[in-house]
Amino acid sequence: MKREECLSHRRAATFAELRETNLKTSPACAIRELLREFRERPGEFTGRLFFGEWYAWASRCRLAPMVRTAKRLMRHLKRLVTWFEHPITNASAEGPNSVSHGLKTAARGFRSFANYRIRILFGCGRVDMEPVTRLSTSH
Repeated sequence: MKREECLSHRRAATFAELRETNLKTSPACAIRELLREFRERPGEFTGRLFFGEWYAWASRCRLAPMVRTAKRLMRHLKRLVTWFEHPITNASAEGPNSVSHGLKTAARGFRSFANYRIRILFGCGRVDMEPVTRLSTSH
């Protein structure tokens, strides 16, 4: 599930061997990796052309999950090409969401939302651990 450039040398070698085998996952992996290049197109027109070629390959691959994914992405193509006008993602929001979901899963539930909120704040590093000092007030 990792990108190829993030693999260690040993795992990259194993991955290269697997890619050469005739498994059904090999074309699925190649289709997925090719789609990563969509955002690198210089504009909406070339992005649409690239997506059309990708879609043709993915929809003919005879792997039901890939065909379903290709059709789903085709239905959302209008939203996908907005990337070229506004190249932003929701990754900054997904990070804390992932952390909070992991904390909730690990705890197997909290007795109150307040306890859950405190755990999220600690888990995301947003709690100031410095002791509160009282300001002396002069009368």
